[in-house]
Amino acid sequence: MTTIMIWHVRSKYTAVGRKEIITFFYLYMALTVISLILDSGVVPLASVIYPYFVAVQCGLATATCWCLLVNGFVGFQFAEDGTPLSLWVLRLTIASNIVTPSILTWSLFDFWRGVNLHLPRMGQFITDLDDCPLRRIIHLQRRLSRRVRHSANRTRLKYTRR
Repeated sequence: MTTIMIWHVRSKYTAVGRKEIITFFYLYMALTVISLILDSGVVPLASVIYPYFVAVQCGLATATCWCLLVNGFVGFQFAEDGTPLSLWVLRLTIASNIVTPSILTWSLFDFWRGVNLHLPRMGQFITDLDDCPLRRIIHLQRRLSRRVRHSANRTRLKYTRR
């Protein structure tokens, strides 16, 4: 679908931000491919190259969102669309938005000893719901609804006995 969109955008020569939006579609296509590789298990979790793929995925996700944001400002003509200034500003900011999250993600996989933050894993948050405030609220709501039902039943019984 993305290739069809790229083909249609390339066929329109008068569109505003045509070259900039094609950059977005290329980033989106690369992000989709990397996400499919990671989510399907082609690269197993225990493999050596898994952290590199995750780092690239985080960088591409950030850069794709950034590219879409910058494409929103192309219509305001901060620089004439399609000019080298507009394209190189977009390319350089996208490159910085790929490199920075990739380095941060890669460093959190315990490769750089000075940057390791020892953050808890996401699975611990999902399975450890004993102290979750939302669980307490749901439990309190269930107890209150049981009390209301119980008092309503007692009231019904009291009036039916007379």
